[in-house]
Amino acid sequence: MTTAPLRVFLPNEEGLKYLWEKFDTHRDEFPCEIPQDPIAFCTWILQPDNQIFLVGGEESDPTTAEGMFLLSGIQPNEGAFSHIYIWGRHKMRPKDLIASAQQAIVAVMVAHNLHRISGITPMTCPEAKMFATRVGFKVEGILRKAILHQGLRVDAWVSGIIRSDLPEYFPDTVVKDDTIEE
Repeated sequence: MTTAPLRVFLPNEEGLKYLWEKFDTHRDEFPCEIPQDPIAFCTWILQPDNQIFLVGGEESDPTTAEGMFLLSGIQPNEGAFSHIYIWGRHKMRPKDLIASAQQAIVAVMVAHNLHRISGITPMTCPEAKMFATRVGFKVEGILRKAILHQGLRVDAWVSGIIRSDLPEYFPDTVVKDDTIEE
């Protein structure tokens, strides 16, 4: 399977400054959940229940990444939330990005024995929904006025991915009569 270069982000000052610059420069492309100042940004990104993967660029240089997969709120043996931020999408093939996102999701599922990962996507970003569904997320419903996006409260799709949605990674996951056995 081909992927865009994917690596775990190990925080350092240079890497945090690079991420802040990318988020601040591309703020209008991302939901307003991103803190407005660098100190709050670092506090948000460095939460102990987060795992961050950088994607694209040179594997040995975090300041060349073209995006970030943030898995937050990790609750071992339960679940987490997925956040995908890509600022260099034109530099990577979509199928490579999809494969990298799946690789990050599987890595976190395995490391923390997670059953599910959830995502919330603003309805103003249909391309993000399309990407999530191509990764394997299933749309499960709509949350009214759930996300602040460009100063307005907007509805959002809620989606999830569970182990049985990725049988190529979890072949021993069997689905029988809506009962999941692992």
